[in-house]
Amino acid sequence: MTDASSLDSSIAVMVVDDDCLVTTLMALLLQELGFDEVTEEASGAGALARLDAGQIPTVLFCDLQMPGMDGVQLIRHLGARHYTGGVILLSGADWRILKSCEAMGRSAGLNMLGVLQKPFESNEIAKLLARINFVQKRTPVQVQPITLDELKGGIARSEITAWYQPQIDVSNRSTVGVEVLARWKHPTRGYIPPLSFITLAEGVGLIDEVLKVVCRDALRQLGQWLASGITVRMSVNLSARNLHDRSLPELLMTWCNDAGVEPTDIVIEITESQVAENMALAQEILSRLRLKGFGLSIDDFGTGYSSLAQLHQLPFTELKVDRAFVHGAAQDARSRAIFESNVMLAQRMGLVSVGEGVETEEDFALAAELGCDMVQGYLFSPAIPAASMSKWLEQRQ
Repeated sequence: MTDASSLDSSIAVMVVDDDCLVTTLMALLLQELGFDEVTEEASGAGALARLDAGQIPTVLFCDLQMPGMDGVQLIRHLGARHYTGGVILLSGADWRILKSCEAMGRSAGLNMLGVLQKPFESNEIAKLLARINFVQKRTPVQVQPITLDELKGGIARSEITAWYQPQIDVSNRSTVGVEVLARWKHPTRGYIPPLSFITLAEGVGLIDEVLKVVCRDALRQLGQWLASGITVRMSVNLSARNLHDRSLPELLMTWCNDAGVEPTDIVIEITESQVAENMALAQEILSRLRLKGFGLSIDDFGTGYSSLAQLHQLPFTELKVDRAFVHGAAQDARSRAIFESNVMLAQRMGLVSVGEGVETEEDFALAAELGCDMVQGYLFSPAIPAASMSKWLEQRQ
């Protein structure tokens, strides 16, 4: 059971539901959990009006079935406004509809914390609220787009840094790796969601600069960990733009040599959509990376249309199952079937399988039951700064 005392009650919550009984119940349950700042709104249009007026909650509970603007439409509008708070869906609709709308929210760039099927209990609410990244809890949610000058300044001042999410061996719960994730603490805006600045960096041709800052920072940190006797591997994400540079294998080798790490300590993560832009060039670059000893992971496997073809054509060493098929799969037969088939596919092809989005003990138990090799997710830790990750590794190793 989630300890309510561990939740940050200072965050602002908005409940959007046309049923006044539900909003009243939600307000009472949230008050029991210690949340004082709770706003009730009876319509999607009303919620958008509040956002446009500057009343921006850290977490928004959204009903799906509402007259006028329903919850599905509200999700679309939230995405268009680049809302970066957490979103939790609540409805009495079929579970599959809830999961479909959750996936739609993620596709729109929203921070989907999960779903609640009516009727629900306060402990279920507490579990979902516990998922919001702690770096967002005490900082205002930003909806104003990042400018090019701000991005250039952030890169120049080294404000964009490497954070790390641990990767766990399912067989013994030991920490065997970390995934590198870019995080930006703006001097006045606070923490800026990665989607906001990564997309801009790709569009204006600055993604190589972001990769250089974050990757070199991370590799130096890995060198320090290895030198101190902490043995972990490191996963680094590449963008589609990075895969247009034929000099990338040599560049990564140079950074590894500078940091005192071997390419066999590194796994390069890519998504199938990145490869699809120029398959021939991607094959060349990724094959050369593998020849140099880097591992190669296909990220978010199964979310596109060409996963199997790319798995066949490219020298992957790892398959990462998208969180959409992992979290909650113990209660969702369709997600479980996809999760299970992906793990079996990885086993048959001699690949390491990694399950993303493990947020509950039920998620972890299913990963173990299906034979998944590694997992990562909020059950163990969100992405955290280097100093915190160092303490984590020292304690667990």
